[in-house]
Amino acid sequence: MRIAVLTAAFFLLTGLHAADAAPRVKGGLSPVFGSNEYEGWNAYLGIGGDHFSIAPEVTTYQFKGSNGRYNSASVRAGYDMRWFGFGATAGRSFPRNGYSSVYGGGDFAFTLSPLGDEGIRRIGGTGRGGVPAGKGIARVDFGGGVKWTAHRQESATTSDAKLTQRELHGFVGASVLGAVLVSGRVSKFGYNADLRSAATAVPGSFWTPLVGHMNSVNGFADSSFHANAEIPVFPMIRPFANYTYTKYAALAATAPGDSRAYAAGVRVGLELVAIEAAYQHVSVTGSAADQNFYTISAGLRL
Repeated sequence: MRIAVLTAAFFLLTGLHAADAAPRVKGGLSPVFGSNEYEGWNAYLGIGGDHFSIAPEVTTYQFKGSNGRYNSASVRAGYDMRWFGFGATAGRSFPRNGYSSVYGGGDFAFTLSPLGDEGIRRIGGTGRGGVPAGKGIARVDFGGGVKWTAHRQESATTSDAKLTQRELHGFVGASVLGAVLVSGRVSKFGYNADLRSAATAVPGSFWTPLVGHMNSVNGFADSSFHANAEIPVFPMIRPFANYTYTKYAALAATAPGDSRAYAAGVRVGLELVAIEAAYQHVSVTGSAADQNFYTISAGLRL
């Protein structure tokens, strides 16, 4: 964890230096509303030059029975070249109702048949870079990464519950005919304790975001698969759809059901403004009530 934090700090300093040479700025605000009176807000800012980029991000959310808002903040520093890119992320979920977490990690990506020499967003990757472009009729990106999250639940009567979560992921993305974007991502999670043991004190799961899910509270996952497709209708209008299947870690008292999340939406990209609207339906095996979420977000590109 300490290595990830130091790495992010190093890229923050060097990235800001590079951004002075050829600055590009983008930012946005994404509200999410849904079942169980869920209300979340995500705000991000991206600053980058030709290769370096810095992307701070803050998230806040609440739901019925949450007893207040949960807040988190993170920063990702990245360096992207024509064939290869990598980044480091560090963040924190601030204390609320005794729960808090810190997290950090790194990611990397390779590109086949890229176009141009400047940094580019990898299809299905982590960064918030520029619009993907392919050379010829296709482009393929692939990569992976690791992330550690240290969850902590403070207690006034017993010892604090602590749990370290590790996520390994790999992805592959492709641009077909220079326009249609498809990608897939597989994640595997591990923990430093046996969650099935009654002797394990399990903290709350109040900061467990999953790729492919709009909400930030998803429980302790065991594995997850995410697939996405984006097809342009007009030059500025790009409908998309994705599917996410997740298995959750078995606990001592319960066996969480698998979840299936289906989402569809549209992205509208103008020269300076980007707008996205999406709807998501989530079903959980063994649960009588499905969940629904929606978002309408807006961003600026300068």
